[in-house]
Amino acid sequence: MDVDFLIRKQRLKILMLLLESPKTVYQIIRFTGMSPPNLLHSLDIFKKAGIINVEVKGRAKEIRLTEKGREIATHLKAVKELLGG
Repeated sequence: MDVDFLIRKQRLKILMLLLESPKTVYQIIRFTGMSPPNLLHSLDIFKKAGIINVEVKGRAKEIRLTEKGREIATHLKAVKELLGG
C-alpha cells in the first residue's frame, strides 16, 4: 500500500488530534483550518484505508481512530517526537 497519503502535514495533524480523543468534523476543521471539502476528502481516504470510523450522532459526524489507525498514529507520533517535532 502506498503510504504517501499519511505524510501530508494536515493529515498528520488530523491523526494526532484523533489520537487524543474522537472529534467531530467541525472540531477537526477548527483545529486544522482545513476547508470542509479538503477535510472530507482526507477523511474519505482514511476511511478507505481502515484508519478511521465515522459515526453519525444527530447532525454531527464523530470521527474516531480504528485499532489500526491508533497504531499508525502512535508510531507516527513517536517518529515526530524523535525528530524533535
